Amino acid sequence: MTGVALVVVSGLPGTGKSMFADALAERMDTVHLSRDQMALSRRSLMDMLWERATGRRRDRLASAAGRRLVESAAAVLREGRSVVVEVVGTPDILRPLMQLAAAEGATVRSIELICSDPNEHLRRLQSRPGNWSKITVRIARAHVVPDGALVLDSTRPLDDLVYQAISLFGKEQV
Repeated sequence: MTGVALVVVSGLPGTGKSMFADALAERMDTVHLSRDQMALSRRSLMDMLWERATGRRRDRLASAAGRRLVESAAAVLREGRSVVVEVVGTPDILRPLMQLAAAEGATVRSIELICSDPNEHLRRLQSRPGNWSKITVRIARAHVVPDGALVLDSTRPLDDLVYQAISLFGKEQV
């Protein structure tokens, strides 16, 4: 599949992954998938927020959502389209995504979003229901930055970040 890309946007909660992935997918005229969307497809928002805030049943939820994410990305790639996938970069999700890209002959483009301003990052986390500050510390222990990832700082304007990704990877290659 020449020209088809699996763009993996990863980062800790509160780094701006969703906004960036949405904007990038729109610019690429392709699909944006996220693990959170997959979790919401089978559970209510309140159930998901409660599970995330308390940490209960999170592994089972994340695992099922991760499988649905990989299956959905596979369907898009098999249509001959690129896909932007938004995840917290843990090995349990990155490994199957890399295997999928290899199996489908897709180019992998990894983008790691960070928020370099600790006060802004905390503000973002505190604006969410639940105790995201504690959850983020736990997630950070398992978080992996993909090899060769383009690291972007979400304290910069969104349009600049999308432009940088498109410029570095090339519009056809992103």
